[in-house]
Amino acid sequence: MPNIEWKYLKTPLSKEDIVKVEKQIGFVLPTDFVKLVMKHNGGRPRPNRFNTNDSSDRVLKSLISLNPNDPGNFYSVLEWVGGRLQRSLVPIAEDPAGNYLCFDFSSTKPCLVFWNNENGTIEFVCNGFVDLLDKLH
Repeated sequence: MPNIEWKYLKTPLSKEDIVKVEKQIGFVLPTDFVKLVMKHNGGRPRPNRFNTNDSSDRVLKSLISLNPNDPGNFYSVLEWVGGRLQRSLVPIAEDPAGNYLCFDFSSTKPCLVFWNNENGTIEFVCNGFVDLLDKLH
């Protein structure tokens, strides 16, 4: 895993914040993601670029804050994307253009995909959150 610096962290999370998100989405978030987001909620990573199966140098602008009191939090993102996002997709991070990195819970082990907000296309990123961190460059 590359040495990642996290900047501009949002309000720290409680276990209750995680439980509320999991109840909202109907899925249990992967442990590796929960451990990281508990320390770096809403943070912006450096390095911050990753590749998908279909494109190069996508940008991970920031993790979406899971604290309901932060602006641009997880709940406001869900409200904004509304019915456009498949039920199995859970946004966890955004790029500068309003597209989202999402967990895809359509199989037993969630993978990460990039969801294009403008046209609804999905690009496979990797098999898990640690894999995403390993891909950052």
